[in-house]
Amino acid sequence: MNATPFPFNFHGHTQFCDGQLSPEDHAQAAIRLGFTHLGLSSHCPVPFASTWNMPPERLGEYLRLAREAQARHAPELDLWVGLEVDFVDGQDMEALYAPVLDYRVGGVHFLKTFPQDGEHWDLDRSPAHFERGLRAIFGHDIRALATYYFEQVMHMVEATGCQIVAHLDLIKKFNRGNRYFREDEPWYQALVEACLQRMAAGDKLLEVNTRGLYSQLCDDFFPSRWVIRRAVELGVPLTVNSDAHHPSELAKAYPQAHQALREAGCPQVFHLNRQGWKSLPLG
Repeated sequence: MNATPFPFNFHGHTQFCDGQLSPEDHAQAAIRLGFTHLGLSSHCPVPFASTWNMPPERLGEYLRLAREAQARHAPELDLWVGLEVDFVDGQDMEALYAPVLDYRVGGVHFLKTFPQDGEHWDLDRSPAHFERGLRAIFGHDIRALATYYFEQVMHMVEATGCQIVAHLDLIKKFNRGNRYFREDEPWYQALVEACLQRMAAGDKLLEVNTRGLYSQLCDDFFPSRWVIRRAVELGVPLTVNSDAHHPSELAKAYPQAHQALREAGCPQVFHLNRQGWKSLPLG
C-alpha cells in the first residue's frame, strides 16, 4: 500500500473512452494505493462525431463491468459508477444519463461548430486544433472565446445536477508562456471571479485537477493556484482528482496538490459518500 494524502479519485477514464484498461484494473490500482473511494467517469457518449468520447453502443458494457467491479470490491473500496458528462452549448445531456449513474462530473470541452462543415469544436484536443477553432469560430479573439467558455461553465453550474465541476479553466491548456493571454489581466480574472461566485452560491464541488501538472500540458493545476486561493476565500467546496487516463495516474501529483491547498489556507477537502459529502481535514 502506498501512502497518498487523498484516498480517493472521482475523475478517471477507462478503455471505454480515451482512457486505458478496464474498470476492474482501475479498482485494483485504487486498492493498492490505499484508496477508500473511487469514481469512474469515462467521457459520456455525445450525439455527434468525437474521437475520444465513449461510443453509444459501448455504454451498456461499461456500466455492466463497472457495476461488477463495484460489487466485487465492496466494502473495501466504495466504487462509484459515473460519467464525465459534456455540457455542449446549453445542451443538458447530464439528464439523459443520471438515472443509471451514481454521480456525474460536469465538463465543458465542446464550443460551437465550425462554419464550414458543422463539426463540433473540442477546444482541448491539440494545440493545432485549438488554433483552428480560435481562428475559424472566434476570429482569433481570445477574449471572445474565453467569455463564451466561462459562460458555458456558469450555465452548467446552474442548470445541471452534476456533483463535480471539472477543470474549471481548461481554456488555458495550450496557453503556456502566455501565448494567448495573461491570467493576471483584469478581464480574465473577472470571468473567473464570476464563475467562482456562481459556485459559491451553489452546491457543487470544484475539483483541483492535477492532470495538467503531472502530464506537463501546462504549468499548474486546473484551476491555477491563484484561483484555488480565491475559491478558498469564497468558501467554494473543493475536491482533488487526477483526471486519470490510466490506473497508474490515479494519485499523480497528489502531494503537490496537498501542498498547494495548504498554502491557499484550505482547511478541508471533500469527496462524495453515500450520505452526501464527506470532509477530509488537511491538518
